[in-house]
Amino acid sequence: MPMELDQAFNDEIARFTAWCAELEAEVRAGGFVINRSRWYYGEALQAYVRCGWSFLPRGKVKSLVLANLTVEEERQGQGFFTALLNHLEQRSAGLDAEYLVIESVLNPRLAEALHKRGYRTRAEAELAPTLFKQRA
Repeated sequence: MPMELDQAFNDEIARFTAWCAELEAEVRAGGFVINRSRWYYGEALQAYVRCGWSFLPRGKVKSLVLANLTVEEERQGQGFFTALLNHLEQRSAGLDAEYLVIESVLNPRLAEALHKRGYRTRAEAELAPTLFKQRA
């Protein structure tokens, strides 16, 4: 991957993470009573994100939910989504969420790749499974 592309990925990931941290701060300020949802519009990424509580097999947990995510077409297939997950899955990303949730995965190849990364399916009967992973 060319150095400038790698830096562009890192810059976008940093902007997105800072934006998620602001969304978490709103939820925290409200005492984690109400989830917050919002669209993020970046240079390489558009995402609909929900922050707050999710109900997973473990029970009610603090989570960051990627409900809709689109990587710009010219940047697809270059490892951006993998780099984003590598970053968000780590507690060092500076987010409070216990779990990262990828909601309604329609692409079977993506679902398989997420399973290989350690994501679990919330419910086996879902037509478009929601997958989740506890952050390291």
